[in-house]
Amino acid sequence: MLKSFQAFHHSIIDYAGLFPPASLNLEQAVSDYLNYLSHEDQWMLGAFILPANKISALSNLLKSIPTSNPIPISLISSDLEKDIHEFHKFASDTDHEIHLSSIEIKEEHFKLHPSKNITYIEPTDLNNLTDILNIAQVNNLGIKLRCGGVKPSMIPSSLTVASVIENCTSRAIPMKFTAGLHHPFRHHSDAHSTMLHGFINIFAATILSRKQQLNQSQINEILEDQCSKSFIFNEHGLTWNNLNISTEDIENLRQTQAHSYGSCSFTEPRQDLTDLGWM
Repeated sequence: MLKSFQAFHHSIIDYAGLFPPASLNLEQAVSDYLNYLSHEDQWMLGAFILPANKISALSNLLKSIPTSNPIPISLISSDLEKDIHEFHKFASDTDHEIHLSSIEIKEEHFKLHPSKNITYIEPTDLNNLTDILNIAQVNNLGIKLRCGGVKPSMIPSSLTVASVIENCTSRAIPMKFTAGLHHPFRHHSDAHSTMLHGFINIFAATILSRKQQLNQSQINEILEDQCSKSFIFNEHGLTWNNLNISTEDIENLRQTQAHSYGSCSFTEPRQDLTDLGWM
């Protein structure tokens, strides 16, 4: 497997099995996550995404589950002080190795409980980002971009996504992504009767934007490219059309700019990459 491909996909998937469309119960989602941690492709796996209101339930569940694997948690909070206190109490009381990898919060909840003790803010209005981008930049916080949803109206256009990426990369604001990114490339969904974004499009657009200082139109071209052959992983890095980025820069920008994406499936993305002959 090429180092450029591995650098691009390392720890890229935060497991969101509790969320639609999978909507698993906590016991099944945790069981699946622990199994994935022992899988040969575990290098692609990031944190377990946990709503703060399930901390107590997870604490009780883990009492009956033996595992030596560390469990990184990305906590979705609505009341920072309360949720952080409860999480740290849980982490110190359990026999398992639990650590808080990040905290995600919606913009409206952040404004009620402003704090630097978070990692990502999810904007309320993608067309009105000035205030939240300023807050993120001043406080060294990231932006969480929702790229899909159960309804077509919840799926932002490629131009909207391109605008958010351009705004974040031009300010060096880290990003993570969520929703609708089960497949590598932009494609039409019969279930949604619309186009869905691809995770390779999203991450390639983000890291290339940061490296090459792309404008919204250039980013949008990458986001809308449905051809897998346009994205070439080679021994030197990644090439899209006439744009190149080295393996070293991919590794660096995955850590500093394009962190991960939440997916309720760890299987579908890997199966698509396998079908392409890339894994």
